[in-house]
Amino acid sequence: MKALIEKVHAETLRILTENREGFEAVAKALVEKEMVLAEDLEQILGPKAGKHGEERFKATEVETVEETTGEKAEEPEKTEPVSE
Repeated sequence: MKALIEKVHAETLRILTENREGFEAVAKALVEKEMVLAEDLEQILGPKAGKHGEERFKATEVETVEETTGEKAEEPEKTEPVSE
């Protein structure tokens, strides 16, 4: 369990460090506008990964389960996106 926590912590730090400029730009936009929309975020950070970014997270979820348990994980059930 400790190894999993250390791995996730290291990955989180990497993501935050690599995307610092984007996070600072979002913070600046929030200070200026008090509210940002999805379009604002896409303009600042770029287009979403995959269909609403879900495909990237599903792959990560399956890999984490397999690494933790050593067993093959089932693919998460597909869900329909909620309309905004």
